[in-house]
Amino acid sequence: MRNFGAMNLKNSKFTPVLIFVAGFLWDVFTLNRIDNPVDNLILGSYLMMAGVSLVVSHGLSTRKIQHAWLQKYPIIWNYAVQFFLGGLFSSYVVYYFRSTTISSTLFFIILMIVLLLANEFLPRRLGNVYLQTALFTIASFSYFIYLIPVLIKKMGTIIFLGSGLVSLLFVMMLIAMLVRMTHEETEFSRRKLWFASGSVYVGILLLYFMNLIPPIPLAAKHIGAYVGYERTDSGYRVQEADMGFMNKIRFWEESVPHENGKPVFVFASVFAPTGMEFSIVHHWQQYDEQTETWKSIDRINYRAIGGRDGGYRGVSRKTALSAGLWRVDIEDDRGFVVARLRMQLTDERPQELYWVDY
Repeated sequence: MRNFGAMNLKNSKFTPVLIFVAGFLWDVFTLNRIDNPVDNLILGSYLMMAGVSLVVSHGLSTRKIQHAWLQKYPIIWNYAVQFFLGGLFSSYVVYYFRSTTISSTLFFIILMIVLLLANEFLPRRLGNVYLQTALFTIASFSYFIYLIPVLIKKMGTIIFLGSGLVSLLFVMMLIAMLVRMTHEETEFSRRKLWFASGSVYVGILLLYFMNLIPPIPLAAKHIGAYVGYERTDSGYRVQEADMGFMNKIRFWEESVPHENGKPVFVFASVFAPTGMEFSIVHHWQQYDEQTETWKSIDRINYRAIGGRDGGYRGVSRKTALSAGLWRVDIEDDRGFVVARLRMQLTDERPQELYWVDY
């Protein structure tokens, strides 16, 4: 019988995978609220150290840095770039995944996961300084577009562009140091570095205006459709309809019992950093089978304020509904989707009705 206990983990081909999974799970269970000062300080230090490691690694490869103690283990600095960028992208996956429904910004979530996996498992191909500069630009932009709103407690297009400008200034300092560490003709090197960084900058701006970036630091905590609702001393009480086991595992949409003249309630809770005032819109839409498009039926908005761990709670109701496929997008005041609920209104009767407190 094979002795699994004697397996040398150090030489195992599964070691990088195990370390990656362990590191990712560490972030999942240890990262707290997005406005947590300690977490943000740690991620800021990661970004700073990624920049320092990139400059030192490039300087050692071009022999512009001659310090003996740095030249002794030059490979460590390249691994350090990989380590710190990996820590940042892992954290971003967690934060951005929490911030939105998957269906609304799937492209950006996949992009972050691809960058995370590539950084972990393709270190040799990512050793190019221009590609590393592009990755650093993504990491920097992704950090500041949520940090600045958290600090000033405001969101919006102007804030996003201002956050991008702060990130750009940070990247400019990195590029200036990298240019000094190269043997290539200075103007040519500067142009290539700016092209790598500028391409990323323009790409993120396009994603933003195409509504493909999650509206971080907002985060959906809960969304659901209910057949009853009432206020209590402690908060909200909603009546849920049990439509059977199959409905519980259909994560892409819910079956909701419907009777003419009776309302359907959508309850949602949205987290925002402490003190941040923001608008929430419940955008009701019905699917038109003839045109195969979603028709906007109603937009119900209210003001909210951040700080509560469970998110700011709100309810919208509609009575004049017809059977069929509906969806309700929980949006901010710019129309960015924070959460999405798809529901099939049906004349089937529920197995049971019960109340849930929130």
